[in-house]
Amino acid sequence: MSPYPQIRPYFGGSAVAGRVRIDGRWYVNDAGTFRPVFKSGLYLCVKSAAERADFMDETRALGFNGFRVFCGHLGQVNQTPEMARAILPTMLSEAAQRGLYVYVCACTGGGYDVEAHLSAVAQTCAEHANAILEGANEIGHSSQSELVNDVPRFLETCQRVIPTSVTWTLGAPVWTDEPTPEGTYPTDGGQFNDGHLDRGRPFWDQVRRVREIRAIADDTDKAAMSGEPIGADEQNDPGRREADPTFFWTLGLLCRGFEVGGVFHSEDGLNGRTLRPNQRVCAQGYVDGGRAIPTAERLTFINAGWEGSPVSAANFDAVVRCYSFIVGNRGWTALIGIRPDPEKPGQILDPAVVWGGGWAPVGVIAERTARHDGSRIQLVEIAR
Repeated sequence: MSPYPQIRPYFGGSAVAGRVRIDGRWYVNDAGTFRPVFKSGLYLCVKSAAERADFMDETRALGFNGFRVFCGHLGQVNQTPEMARAILPTMLSEAAQRGLYVYVCACTGGGYDVEAHLSAVAQTCAEHANAILEGANEIGHSSQSELVNDVPRFLETCQRVIPTSVTWTLGAPVWTDEPTPEGTYPTDGGQFNDGHLDRGRPFWDQVRRVREIRAIADDTDKAAMSGEPIGADEQNDPGRREADPTFFWTLGLLCRGFEVGGVFHSEDGLNGRTLRPNQRVCAQGYVDGGRAIPTAERLTFINAGWEGSPVSAANFDAVVRCYSFIVGNRGWTALIGIRPDPEKPGQILDPAVVWGGGWAPVGVIAERTARHDGSRIQLVEIAR
């Protein structure tokens, strides 16, 4: 029997509401605006039916509405492309029964006919309304095939072999997580774009770069996805894994505020298994952060200092960033990385926000504290 019998929906009902489509910078399905709140299940193709069921039941129980899976060659888990193609239709049906979408990454590794494999995977995605297709994982990575790493050739291949009914992205480039200074994105060309956040930056500077995923959407005028940020684990592994739930709560909040899709990544998610305790807390934090802004309406982002911004100025020696998300005369400002007061243990510095544009704070509606130094994020409701 499944250990997750109580399923609670997130951003939609318990059933898949038709195929996800792209409407400008928005994901939509038959129910309206769709916000991808996905979870990694990268090695799920090599798992048994019982293991897949436990993984998917946990995914729904935690509040996610989909998961990402690798369907190419994976020598580290003895997965062949043939194995992945064989199990994919069953996996998509199992996910649909639980109201889950599947973000199918077609091409990983090399040593096989990449074009034929991509064509077959894309055809399977065309036959299942809950499939979203990613051409390849981390274009430019040394493990990828020559075809995948030749961006113009791979884009032409995707455009030629992917059925028009399938919603797809080429995939994230391995060498950047933001647009070029000229306002282009190196792997643009699909219906939406994916970026993998750089894991090498400090805590708050790393998570706040969901702003750069939003910049991809702004510069390409397409929907964007944060496809594989740093993953959660039971312990920190700097540059590879993060164990602080506050990081993932902030990540979920910013994906919602910036209106980009997102994937919660983790060590257990990489391995396609259910989550150990701390990773489960981080996953719930990610989902809860995505729910922290109490509206389902589409949000507009305004940065500090922009014309008409709710935040005219702030003490940026005390706070890392101030991002505002508004709809009509309501809004929410995220004060990210408010630094601890070195002279007052347990307290934080005053970010000294100067409110502008006719906006005023209503009050702090959510707050989280980083484990490593006591710095905080505050979500402030605002109005005008």
